[in-house]
Amino acid sequence: MIIHYPEQTRRGSEAMLQARVELHRPIKNFPTHLWYSFPMDYKNWLSDRADAFAAGLLLPAMHLQEDLEIRAPISTRLLYGLQEIQHIFHLWFPRVFHPIRMHSPQLAEQEPKHSGHQQVALAFSGGVDSFYTLYSHL
Repeated sequence: MIIHYPEQTRRGSEAMLQARVELHRPIKNFPTHLWYSFPMDYKNWLSDRADAFAAGLLLPAMHLQEDLEIRAPISTRLLYGLQEIQHIFHLWFPRVFHPIRMHSPQLAEQEPKHSGHQQVALAFSGGVDSFYTLYSHL
């Protein structure tokens, strides 16, 4: 699976970040693009790195047994973490998620655009832990 360079576009009042996705062994009806959309107020926070796309496509690539070739810059820390995560998913579901190789010729360590701000990612489930994480970072 090849993740091409992300592109920023606009759709109405939304900023979109999308990347073309190409399979080594094409599958009928598999999407050719993965995209994320945000309110225009967040346009300046969008990155040209492939981090979000690699994270979003890791499990589909493992399921399809497609090595992940990431042509845009990706965080070295994230790439390492994705390699660790794939081992865990393979241990949990060995018939569903198969080990794959991940490769990116452009590893990135540069600071994010807004490096003066503390950055936190949160998967909000509505439980006590996610409420505490949200509260503690406001």
